[in-house]
Amino acid sequence: MLEEELPKGPVADGRSDQTWTLTRIKTLIGRPFHKNMTLSAIAQMRHRHGFSHQVPASRAVERDEEAVTGWGTETWPQAEKSVAALRAWLCFEDEAGLSMTPTTRYAPFGTASV
Repeated sequence: MLEEELPKGPVADGRSDQTWTLTRIKTLIGRPFHKNMTLSAIAQMRHRHGFSHQVPASRAVERDEEAVTGWGTETWPQAEKSVAALRAWLCFEDEAGLSMTPTTRYAPFGTASV
């Protein structure tokens, strides 16, 4: 049921915009299922099911889909192996600054995560 409702978007649920907030999802779950979940539990559930809290407003015109796919299937797995072999941290930095947010998945040192 929830898997069917989320893709329809919040507007189909009577909301004014297309943003699924944790509070809106909590309400969506609560109505038919009569469940009261914490926002933290909902965030974890969304993550387990592959939903991200970040939604880009638009795609860059210069975006190269082949390069993006290649990075995810070739470059990233090699980087993970190298980092694991060095028992190191891999941090990403952009123009907004440095993030020391913990990783969202764990692979024991010396193994690549799947």
